Amino acid sequence: MNAVVMQAELALQDILNEHEELLGQARGFGMRTAAIPRGLMPLKEAQGVVAKFDDNTRKLKGFLDSLGQTQVHAPDKATRDALGEIYDRGAKSLRKFEDDLTKAKAALAKHEDLLVGENFQDMFQALRLAVLDLDLTDKADFGAKTHLYLDATPAYAVGVASVWRIDPKEEVYKVRATYKAETDEYIADMWSMKSNRWFPAAKKTGHARISAFVKAVVDKLKAVHDLEGESLIESRRTVEDTSKEVAGYKGEIDARIQREKAQAEYKQAEKISADISQAIDRKLSARLPGSRTSRYPSRRDTSTTRVTTWNAISVGNTTVQVATNVRIDPTGTAHIFGHYGLSSDSTLSKVVPKTAFGESFETYVDAAVDAVASFITASTTPTRAPAPVSAPAQDTPHIRAVLRGLRGLEIEYPGTLGAAAETEINKVLTGAVPSITLSTTKLSQVENPTDPVAVAIQARAFQAQYHGGTTQVGNITITQTVALKYRAQIVNLLLTIPSKDARLPGPTDSSVDLAGSIKEYFARGSKGSLPALVRSLIADVTVTITRQGAVGRTAGTTRTAGAADFENMVWIPNVREAFDSVHQDELAEHGHRDGYPGTIAAKSGYAIRVRDPMTERQAHEYVRKDISNNGKWDRNAFAIPVTKERVLATDKITVTVTARDEKEALRQAKMRIYATGRFPPNATAVVSDLVPKKISETARTKTFEVTGTRKVVMADTTDGWLFYGVAPY
Repeated sequence: MNAVVMQAELALQDILNEHEELLGQARGFGMRTAAIPRGLMPLKEAQGVVAKFDDNTRKLKGFLDSLGQTQVHAPDKATRDALGEIYDRGAKSLRKFEDDLTKAKAALAKHEDLLVGENFQDMFQALRLAVLDLDLTDKADFGAKTHLYLDATPAYAVGVASVWRIDPKEEVYKVRATYKAETDEYIADMWSMKSNRWFPAAKKTGHARISAFVKAVVDKLKAVHDLEGESLIESRRTVEDTSKEVAGYKGEIDARIQREKAQAEYKQAEKISADISQAIDRKLSARLPGSRTSRYPSRRDTSTTRVTTWNAISVGNTTVQVATNVRIDPTGTAHIFGHYGLSSDSTLSKVVPKTAFGESFETYVDAAVDAVASFITASTTPTRAPAPVSAPAQDTPHIRAVLRGLRGLEIEYPGTLGAAAETEINKVLTGAVPSITLSTTKLSQVENPTDPVAVAIQARAFQAQYHGGTTQVGNITITQTVALKYRAQIVNLLLTIPSKDARLPGPTDSSVDLAGSIKEYFARGSKGSLPALVRSLIADVTVTITRQGAVGRTAGTTRTAGAADFENMVWIPNVREAFDSVHQDELAEHGHRDGYPGTIAAKSGYAIRVRDPMTERQAHEYVRKDISNNGKWDRNAFAIPVTKERVLATDKITVTVTARDEKEALRQAKMRIYATGRFPPNATAVVSDLVPKKISETARTKTFEVTGTRKVVMADTTDGWLFYGVAPY
């Protein structure tokens, strides 16, 4: 054998040996074996072996091409014949190489599917449908996703089924199932939003039944749901869970409920005691003219839910204190008792009479005032306070009308005036001469005209502030679209605002134009935009009542601004580049000439709301529910990642559901069709084209067959961003 033949023989043998070595490695991902191998090869390593098969095949092809050229130029016939035999063996091996490469690629695909797990897909579908069998209420929605961790050792797959609250949109419960193909092991746990923890739920190995595994998981979900007092599951089935994790959580919930109950009782007692203290202060001032009264902050008793407040009244050199105690019993009943005495008597030894449990608020106040007034009268001769230098402002009908307007608002919005405003109003009613500023600061367009809360009167809490000797008690803001039920109080209050340069008492000098415009507005049924005349007259009207009784009006500069929703879809994967692109476009179109364009030009940045990409349809549905959370003066627009829809599979699926009506049947069917079928890693399902068919009916329920289209859509890459929000215009 000459050197050329020997070199060719060795080269072919090296290629064949390499191929045999690769065949041995391929057993690690199931090639040439029917059984599931122990110690499954990681996917990347398996992919590397298949790539080497491809390289090995190309190497053999290259060898044969080179060998053919060598054979043509061989020096003699013997060499040509020997090289021909080597070529024939190589060509035969090439057919086997190509066949093995095809088998290796098929084994790799099967290996990947094994790691995803047909068993896992069957189990996860059973789990999803079992969650839906708990009968989710119309307050709930359902979702699912899977993840595949092929690079882990061993590889495993995870499926998560979620129960969402629809309004507000929030993930309340998750059940998570993990499958390890190497050991054929299933592990599941569940999470709740309120606890923010994972509870072990079930484990399956060997020949344990999937149905028992799934039941254990949904039982854990039902037990925690009922323990938390949620209302997302209609099933009345009772589940007793004695696991240490749930038992410990139940102890935490019970302790929290007790704390919340105690806190509520404290707040109830503080409210009652504050009202009592205020009433005692007011009635003592009226009973004993010229007296000086004061109130002190309440104090909680840490050992019980008792709250104590103090009142003090001084007549001449005599000061008496009243201590009022309010305790709330387990039935929610308030028990009131009190003591009084001279301020020098630290024990306040005298008891307010008639303090039997169950005594009413009014009875206690009257008893306390009678007792204290009698005690002071018997103890000292009170001195009369000097008469005011000027006529008290409270004697004018105009101011009384303003105060009646405030009281009218207080009736509709109890508690909004606050203690500071109430004190100043009481001073006016009882003879003092305070300075009061009442402002209707602006008349702004509501952000959501369909929201009854937004269109109602917005009364900000009054707080005492001092500006150049004038006590500004506070202001009231009225929305542009006013609920008609409040119009009587609004008109009554606004009619009392005098025209420019009017003097007290002067209620007949009220602005006729203002009154007429307001009446015209309400006569039109609050339809359309507010007339410009009304807007110009009401915006920033300020009425000041001073010690001298003068009334003035100051012009305002508050701008009446509306709001507009915006959505901008930008197909740029990088969020910063996407925002800059649309922001610059909108600035060029609107922003430089209009400070309130009602577009994204009014925003200076963005806030990412979710991290996982959505399809365009899902993104727009999410925006519809979330956009109201963006304020028109917020600096950031909201942003969510969007993926271009890549459909992996489309199926027509029919399910049978029992419901109260067709609408409820379609809701249930949509979730069941969504949950039926495979969920490849990082994919989602989209259900459309639902067609119901009623097949039976009872007195209370109807049974429907519903057919729908289920698309499995890949959503694993961010192809663009949807920006949205509310902006001023």
